[in-house]
Amino acid sequence: MPLYIPSRRFFTLFDETETTAASTTFVNSITQITLPIGTYTYEGVVGGSTVSTTAGVSVGTTMASGFAINAKHLTYQGSSFFGLTFNNSFTRVDTNSEFFISINLDGSATNRFAHSHALGVIKLTSAQTFGFKISQRTTTDAVNVAKLMIRSYLNFSKIA
Repeated sequence: MPLYIPSRRFFTLFDETETTAASTTFVNSITQITLPIGTYTYEGVVGGSTVSTTAGVSVGTTMASGFAINAKHLTYQGSSFFGLTFNNSFTRVDTNSEFFISINLDGSATNRFAHSHALGVIKLTSAQTFGFKISQRTTTDAVNVAKLMIRSYLNFSKIA
């Protein structure tokens, strides 16, 4: 019996906008993707930066609740996106969409860039439309904004 493979199996959220936040309130990127019901593997790189020495950075996604996550994310921080300071690694299995992608970097004079290599499996029980969001983390610095890393992306492959 042949294996049936639907024609629409691969989805990519690729964000080329320069979304910025001048406070601790999240700002949503205008780039979004809608995934239908199903189980997906995903992989991507997401990040944020600031020139502020006090504000910090938080990056996340705008997903609703109602799905299961099995994820491993490696997060790096440093003085540039090419810095190799390893911040943490975690594997999580839960249903809390707030932490699907969650990168947090407190304000610091030396560490002003953070990015994550995210990979895992996600099971959606309803269609989900989402994108990235960014804010300052530690305090508001209206002059030195937090910026979502241009070309942040997540690739999804539908497996069931």
